[in-house]
Amino acid sequence: MSAHHHREQAAHQVVRVAVITVSSTRTEADDTGGQFLVDTLTEASHQVAARSIVDDDVDAIRGRVREHVEAGIDVVLLTGGTGITARDVTPEAVEGLLTRRLDGFGELFRWLSFEEIGAAAMLSRAVGGLVERTVVFALPGSPKACRLGLQQLILPELQHLVHLASKAEAVGRGWQGALRAMGAQLRLDQRAEIPDVAAAPVRNVLQSAGEVGTLEVGGRRYSLWGFPDLQRASSKVLAVRAAGEQLEVLALHRHPQRVGTVVSDGAISGEPGTFAVAGDTRFVLEAGRVSSAGDRPRDLGSGHQALASLVLEWSQR
Repeated sequence: MSAHHHREQAAHQVVRVAVITVSSTRTEADDTGGQFLVDTLTEASHQVAARSIVDDDVDAIRGRVREHVEAGIDVVLLTGGTGITARDVTPEAVEGLLTRRLDGFGELFRWLSFEEIGAAAMLSRAVGGLVERTVVFALPGSPKACRLGLQQLILPELQHLVHLASKAEAVGRGWQGALRAMGAQLRLDQRAEIPDVAAAPVRNVLQSAGEVGTLEVGGRRYSLWGFPDLQRASSKVLAVRAAGEQLEVLALHRHPQRVGTVVSDGAISGEPGTFAVAGDTRFVLEAGRVSSAGDRPRDLGSGHQALASLVLEWSQR
């Protein structure tokens, strides 16, 4: 279907928008940029479902954006914090959440700004993209910049963008969608120990992860390992748990596929039998070497080599 037909389908859609002003000094009384966004969206017959002010802090910004994504808001507009000073962290916060980038937004914004203010346009780091199925744009804080971005770029394509983003579930849910589906609780303020049963090869693989945390679901507690981090929905994330003599590995980024994998500690130490189960594939240990069962076995080496190889493979899929 052409872009023209997509626009016709979305032409009468009322878009639910959240406006976030990023500032450690502004109040709603002097937030002229945020107020302009609210007034203009309302005049265009869209619904401003939420408006707030957050500090110039990466975690605070990400937390507020995630709240709106979880609530099913169509569009999140941020204003402020897109410059190059030490306190301007909005682009870093937003880019860490994006599951699809809209590079053309920033490029066009700076091009249009150049026509108005000349070379100073290069100092703006306006950014846009999708966080799952929510459209997110980060604009500078000045009313003039908000007017340029909203009226010339965002509003003309707003309903079309939301219509396309509504079809982006396969792109954006990622490992964070798995957490919601499982009803799991994520804790980033704790570092869980790697289970002893994981052995040194696996420990080395997991310690290359960019960020760690803990995950609790159904009374079970997992160590969480993100590649490259635990901020992006597109990251590869493993949850690891020792259960007696077994090591359970969940590749959350492959959810809802069958991702549970159990490795027997007894098998690792040299006893024959099932070594690992990954989906429909079974790995067996015979004569000190691990291979996949079936007509075309794949040799993975010794128990420790195989375990490290499998965990590395699961972390990268």
